[in-house]
Amino acid sequence: MSAARTSLASDSAPLVQSLLYMTGDSGAAVDVSALLAQSSADQLDEVPNIKVPMQFHYGELDAHIPLSAVGEIQELFAGRTDAEFHIYPNADHGFNCSDRASYNQHAAALAHGRTLTFLGERVNPVA
Repeated sequence: MSAARTSLASDSAPLVQSLLYMTGDSGAAVDVSALLAQSSADQLDEVPNIKVPMQFHYGELDAHIPLSAVGEIQELFAGRTDAEFHIYPNADHGFNCSDRASYNQHAAALAHGRTLTFLGERVNPVA
């Protein structure tokens, strides 16, 4: 187990739940990924294999993905110009879901706009 995974795994059970596993040779027709989803810490070792631009969105108050874990994920992407991280003040876990008590309209709208811009700058229109 890597040092990053060991440290992250000690934070909390669902912990990192934020790293999407996408590699250029996965066979998926994905050229870019904006992340408002969850996955698991066992994918941290795959960061060097990720070949697509990534965008991450985190709520500052999210107890499931503590800021310490976000910082460690940011470190794994350090030096990459194709990875963006956004942390939303006063936003909790699930801030983008209007059906949840944690919904944060301002953070959700900002994340939505940033995601559309990110994708619009990187995805080629299909002819």
